[in-house]
Amino acid sequence: MQVSGRRALAGMGAVLVSAVTLRAQPACGSDPGYGALDFWLGDWNVYADDRLDGTNHIEKILDGCAVVENWSDAGGSHGKSLFFYNRFTKAWKQVWIPEGGPVKEKLRVADPAPGAVRFQGRVTVGPAATVLDRTTLTPLPDHRVRQVIEISRDEGKTWRVGFDAVYVPADAGGPGPATGPPRRDRAFWRQIVENGYKVPAGESADALVMEVTDGLGSSDPERRDDFGYSIPAAWIYRQRVVSEPVRRALLKKLGTNLTAGLGETGSDTIFLRSFSALDLSILAALDAVQPFLDDAEFAGLLSAALAYLAGEKDLRAFDPKRGWMHATAHTADLLKFLGRNARLTPADQARVLDAVAAKLRDAGQVFGHGENERLAAAVQSLVLRADFDAAAFERFLADLARPGEHLWDKGPLVDEPRYAATQNAKDLLRSLYVALAPRPATPGIDQARAAILATLGKMA
Repeated sequence: MQVSGRRALAGMGAVLVSAVTLRAQPACGSDPGYGALDFWLGDWNVYADDRLDGTNHIEKILDGCAVVENWSDAGGSHGKSLFFYNRFTKAWKQVWIPEGGPVKEKLRVADPAPGAVRFQGRVTVGPAATVLDRTTLTPLPDHRVRQVIEISRDEGKTWRVGFDAVYVPADAGGPGPATGPPRRDRAFWRQIVENGYKVPAGESADALVMEVTDGLGSSDPERRDDFGYSIPAAWIYRQRVVSEPVRRALLKKLGTNLTAGLGETGSDTIFLRSFSALDLSILAALDAVQPFLDDAEFAGLLSAALAYLAGEKDLRAFDPKRGWMHATAHTADLLKFLGRNARLTPADQARVLDAVAAKLRDAGQVFGHGENERLAAAVQSLVLRADFDAAAFERFLADLARPGEHLWDKGPLVDEPRYAATQNAKDLLRSLYVALAPRPATPGIDQARAAILATLGKMA
């Protein structure tokens, strides 16, 4: 097809203008938006569950305008991702192409925590079948990175972890804990447990307790329970070898953890929140007998505990492979020790009782793994106080009884959430009465026991 000279010149001008425009764009390196993945650049050995799962080479290309991932797994399979940033829309995109698997396209979404980066997209996994797929990259100390890949089959209501690994620089050592500075391996922490929790020679309990609590978010029950909880319990409360400044630093760290992913259900973020609440109970137990928190810190811890009890929506208790989650029980332990503290006021007692009643009422399920018994222990700590607020306790009992009123008016067609709330309340009150039964008689205890029996009678 012939083109006139004028049209040809016009087209050439457009090309020249376009070229000039491209040359006029600022270099990618001058825009900080292009640096979001800089912490991930380099050559990595990738460990999942302490085993080498593969290697990854992450590099910038095109003068820093894009990032390429070059993955090789331990079985010899490969995959590549292209990450690129649009300076006009301020959006990052990932395109992942593996050998033999589904192509994934994801956009950067809201970052789950400061410094972390998350990409999420919809992936086709079969004829007319899709899932949500998200990848979270979190920088760790010692120039390491944690990568978690999760999928959701219910539009983001729950998430299941498919890949959880630690990136270690290729010239460094082994993996270490999946959620923290992996300077010590599993054998190191296991030896501490087997040696009766003695602080290893030449080591600092202060440094080690901060390090071991970095594993509270691990899906490995040994790292959470045997190391992340048991070691701090021994050193902070029983042996008391952790210094006050470090206890305060731990208070801040664990308190921040309570809000990480709060409101999610079905994801592994539950481990970090729940076990941070459990470790905070160690600090609360110590402060009740050997005060070290100032009034503001105590008040802040109480408020954080109550907010977490109300805000935690993931009520799973136990997983046969990954162990305990048990957020309600762990928060009850924290409230139990706070309830023993001399600084707790009558107004604080009412706040605790209101929070417990709300949890039983709003859970939407009957607790079946001892949660009601643990919550009863928290309430008992209030009943045993010299300044026990009997009036607040009576209001608490009335709140517990209310969901059961007229519950059976329609015969077997009961309102299920109200039934669950009533059953939880009964279980708690029975546990509380049994716990108070052997206690020496005092006016407060006698009044509480009588009121509990009366309330149970109304709920029968």
